[in-house]
Amino acid sequence: MGHVREYSVKEVCDFLEMIGFEIEKVIYRGRYKPKSIWKRMFTSSILFLVPKMRPYFSVIARKPDKAG
Repeated sequence: MGHVREYSVKEVCDFLEMIGFEIEKVIYRGRYKPKSIWKRMFTSSILFLVPKMRPYFSVIARKPDKAG
């Protein structure tokens, strides 16, 4: 598969800001799927209460107009 690099939310946001983007929103998504129903219920509760624990994220950013 080659070289794989995982980036933290801070690293992605810092990079986007460095190249001129403004961060509008970070969305945490994804979930873990334990086989046990009890573990699944516990995990779902934790992810609901602490969304930053989700395994994936998306960053919504925009590049400001140069004219304005």
